[in-house]
Amino acid sequence: MYNFHFVVNPKEKIHFSNQKAQIQIQNITRRHLAFKLLRQEQQTIKILK
Repeated sequence: MYNFHFVVNPKEKIHFSNQKAQIQIQNITRRHLAFKLLRQEQQTIKILK
């Protein structure tokens, strides 16, 4: 976690944590999409064999 030694506008602080949460969500969805694509590729390979 980040430690702020300076006073931040509460709105900015909320916006900052929202941004962090959004980045985490994006990473999760990206990982999920990659996993789905990987599984689809594996299934396609099985069909081709």
